[in-house]
Amino acid sequence: MATSAAISAWLAASRDKNEDVIQSAVWGVSAAASAGRASPEFTAGVFDRLVELLDHSGSLTDIVEGATGALIRLDPGRTLPILLHPGRCTASNSRLHDIVKAIEGNGLQIPPARVFQLVSELRPQVDDYLASSTICCLLRQLGHQRVPEVEALAADIVSGSTPGSPGAKRLQLARAEVTAIVSGVENATSCVLTRLETVREVSRLTGPQRAYYVAWVLHTEVSNGGFAQYFVNSSGGSARDAAAAFEQIEATAQADIVRKAVAVFGRNGPALERESRHDQLAGLSASQDALLEQLDAEYYRVGDEVPLKLAYFASKHPSDFTPDALESRPPATD
Repeated sequence: MATSAAISAWLAASRDKNEDVIQSAVWGVSAAASAGRASPEFTAGVFDRLVELLDHSGSLTDIVEGATGALIRLDPGRTLPILLHPGRCTASNSRLHDIVKAIEGNGLQIPPARVFQLVSELRPQVDDYLASSTICCLLRQLGHQRVPEVEALAADIVSGSTPGSPGAKRLQLARAEVTAIVSGVENATSCVLTRLETVREVSRLTGPQRAYYVAWVLHTEVSNGGFAQYFVNSSGGSARDAAAAFEQIEATAQADIVRKAVAVFGRNGPALERESRHDQLAGLSASQDALLEQLDAEYYRVGDEVPLKLAYFASKHPSDFTPDALESRPPATD
């Protein structure tokens, strides 16, 4: 409802013994605020309680992230100083990641000086999954603000991490994302999907867009359910072009695996039509099914590199992944 009549009920829910109830209450405020339905009276009545939830210490960390997002949606100007309070916006706060993630997700910007301070505080924990994830968010903040030193800082942080650690992998991706952001590419995937909605056919995307999309969709499908899921879904219609797409984004190890998966279907490869591919999959022998499963395992071992490769590829072709640059561009006909 998000009106004055709902305040007392919401406050009661936000103090429930069951954290799932608290979480749902917070999500409700976010939904109301996003839809523009939160009355001034409701906002005033729930604001202070949401601030209290920023310091929630229970097991559901989503409550802190949710409360941060709800506050930002209700009143971003009032919220940002609260979030950046020295006692809260510090590496010693176990909920810092949730706050920084929500700030990034809602498009607010942390002043660069504070970002540099936080990164400095977090660097001793650079190999830690959560600390590195926070650093990644902070590096992207600097990228979006076009801070000149961000690429050098990202490279330095990556070099100081332990190769193969959870932190190193995340930071390598963040470094690639920062490179893309600085080049003008804010969200290459969103840009390509939006473009595809306009032109309707993958063949009508530009060359770099096609390579990006074909590699991205295969990676998404295979990571989620293996090659069998990829081939059975409509995305498998671009399978014959997938190895070349991976080569184009300089993911050669993945390209070799994709070639082997396509070769399972014989000289002509998987059918372009989805129903025909269904029949092909159903007709595979036990040894062919086992080979696809083996290729799944091989892909999972190197698949983490694909988002990084995609980000660097997009950064080299910014005019193909910038919404403003695409508005007046006619669909490709090649």
